[in-house]
Amino acid sequence: MDFNPLKIASNGCFSILNLALDNPDFYNIDLNRSDEYGYCLLHYAAEKGSVSTTRKLLINKASVNVRNKDGQTPLLLACFHGQWAIVKLLLEKEVEINANDHCGETPISLSIRSGDLQLIKLLIFKGADINTKTKVNNSLLHLSVAAGNTVFVTFFINQGLDVNCLNNCNQTPLMLAVKSGLTEIVDILLRNKADYNIIDHRNCNLMHLAVEANNLEICQKLISCRINVNHSNNNGCTPLHYAAENNNSDIITLLVENNAKIDQQDIDNYTPLHAAATIKYNGKAIETLVTLKSNTNMFTFNGDSPLHRAAASGNQVAVKLLYKAELANMKNKDGYTPVMLAEHYERILIVTLLNELSETLKTTGIKKRVSFRGIPVRK
Repeated sequence: MDFNPLKIASNGCFSILNLALDNPDFYNIDLNRSDEYGYCLLHYAAEKGSVSTTRKLLINKASVNVRNKDGQTPLLLACFHGQWAIVKLLLEKEVEINANDHCGETPISLSIRSGDLQLIKLLIFKGADINTKTKVNNSLLHLSVAAGNTVFVTFFINQGLDVNCLNNCNQTPLMLAVKSGLTEIVDILLRNKADYNIIDHRNCNLMHLAVEANNLEICQKLISCRINVNHSNNNGCTPLHYAAENNNSDIITLLVENNAKIDQQDIDNYTPLHAAATIKYNGKAIETLVTLKSNTNMFTFNGDSPLHRAAASGNQVAVKLLYKAELANMKNKDGYTPVMLAEHYERILIVTLLNELSETLKTTGIKKRVSFRGIPVRK
């Protein structure tokens, strides 16, 4: 059987490899030969953290800046895997400390994944560029936020990184933090003058993003910054539309109590109540919006009332809460009443419910009392 040092290294059998490296000429070892992945022996030693093998390879003059098929040098791999001892050994040689891989990652940017601040400080001391950016223009601050690391975020802010820098998706670190629901990092960025009026490619503001993340605490923080709670995105949707779609009664209440327009219409004339009714299991949102006096007689571009949308989606809670005889008999622009829509979409339970409500109203003149707790809501 042929002696294959690369196979041995890939399997992590460094004790065997070390014996061979004591006499590389005898075993005819090409230190810089690569395998199908472009890995050399030093790549494997650095990635897997074998200090003894790394030291032997360096003594035998293995190339320290050799790259694998992803453009990664041994230093990049060691930093990514948090191999502190390997990094120190490599930094004693003439390594490219700002070498970037095919994604534009450098040793310092990959070190963020390791969570080791001392490693990052060592790289900076050795000349790592803190203003480096990936191919999608993520700064070290973006990457620290993405890693959810409050220590790194604070450190790089103190190093002077721009808190409002944009990546290729026009996202700032604050936008990433809000989207990910990282409350503590949001606090840090706001305290350091991050722009809270930034909007994304959909024309959504930070309140939209906080509502999307279902994060009440971040919503409260943004309100304390006096952010515009009625800002409309490219589809005309406000944060309240998003909260209604998400069935989040706490955020709905918070927004309305802070001057969100409860009947604001989007470009298709959907109000938040329409948005909630359109989703089958949004019972809490419907109940909250009705309690907060949302107008049940608003109509979409197609002439749909919230009752029409509830019937079409199969939302039983909404149908019970929104039912009115005049709405039940009203046709939209396609000529459909709510019960006709329910039949069209094969919402059999809704058809039955609408007929029962109609009969009850005719007989007693009183709509059945609705108890939200009595209606099962699918999670």
